[in-house]
Amino acid sequence: AGRTASAQRVLPNAMTTEVAQRQVQVSVPPNWKRFLLTLPIFYGVDLAYYSVMAVISPYVPIYPAELVRNAAIAYAVLSWTPVVLALSAGEGVTKWDSAVYGAYVNFCIFGCFQGTALVFFESYRQLTWWTPVVDTIWGAFSGGLTCLLTHILWDRCCGWRKMDTAETPKAGEA
Repeated sequence: AGRTASAQRVLPNAMTTEVAQRQVQVSVPPNWKRFLLTLPIFYGVDLAYYSVMAVISPYVPIYPAELVRNAAIAYAVLSWTPVVLALSAGEGVTKWDSAVYGAYVNFCIFGCFQGTALVFFESYRQLTWWTPVVDTIWGAFSGGLTCLLTHILWDRCCGWRKMDTAETPKAGEA
């Protein structure tokens, strides 16, 4: 009772379970190298999903056919780039902290977009009720997956070792 947004973890040096906060370091503006790594990952994840949706839409109408037919994917860059800025601003201490951060941020972003579309576009309100719900769930999943993959690749290819503790890196450490 009365818990904050935290996760329960069993600490390796203790026999007890303690409540520990998720640890995410946020940088505004984001690290530009991290942004450039996150950009193709998010674009690829979202393009793959919406490509699959376009193929299966005649058989599984998650998204109405008119939405799929009328999609002008070239304009997606206008919405994906700010999303990637938000996703690349946070870096978890662990890969799971990064995934939770990405899922949370994208849930908020996609939920806001869906709500705004429902408020202003009558044609969007006339769609099936599950389209905004599925798209918001997809947003949370895609944000989590993007940040997880970014975290793993950043560790392996970019030469900066992740924080091993909850301590903030000292000035001058890259």
